[in-house]
Amino acid sequence: MNRLKRFTLLLSLLSSVLVSCVTRGAENPIFSNLLNSTCSAPCWFGVTPGQTSKDELTKLIPTFPYYQDNRTTWTDNQYQSSHTAPDTTNSTFIMIVGDNWATVYINVVDNVVSNILVSSALNNSFEYKDIDFTLDDILRLYGKPTDLFLDSGCFKRACQNLFLVYSKQSILVVVESKDLSLNLQVSPTLPVRHVAFFKPFQFTEVISMLTGNEDLKQCNLFPFRVAWQGYTTVQFPKRLSECY
Repeated sequence: MNRLKRFTLLLSLLSSVLVSCVTRGAENPIFSNLLNSTCSAPCWFGVTPGQTSKDELTKLIPTFPYYQDNRTTWTDNQYQSSHTAPDTTNSTFIMIVGDNWATVYINVVDNVVSNILVSSALNNSFEYKDIDFTLDDILRLYGKPTDLFLDSGCFKRACQNLFLVYSKQSILVVVESKDLSLNLQVSPTLPVRHVAFFKPFQFTEVISMLTGNEDLKQCNLFPFRVAWQGYTTVQFPKRLSECY
């Protein structure tokens, strides 16, 4: 799901939230509560990419942390929104959390959950701090990542994305940096934009979804990978956006 599609989905959900005559939304979440799952990654609160069916997902949704019925929607493969799961094999469930627009996306392909994205719905994490979570928080939660990637193309090109890969847990974490150089200073205060849970063989598809670059699916990503080196200046050979 590229940035334009994700924005379209959010507009659909925002419209449904604004027209609902309901009480105020749930309190703003502690983001770690959305990641401290009841099961081990890549499972997220009972939902496992590649295993959980759409029918099973619909039963689990009301048990999600900070769940509110009026802040959820489904979209089908034509990006038409509805309050209930559409009768299509491919669809996306979206849940907005609290007033700061942290968002949970669950993508369904062939009636099975494909990936889960806990995300910053807004594109200016540095300004809004809308999910209030940092790289240091991620390291305390999941430990050291196995690989790093770098990608440009943040909102208004005022920052760039640092991708952290956790191969064993099938997790991909995206944090933001204002340093646009290939020599990136990796600091504990970098804000988190996305945390994705995925099937191991779906790794390139998840990166492609987050970057909006479908060409990455055909790329050999090995030349772009850098090992975790701690909080230091990391030298990247090139950005993912150069992979065509």
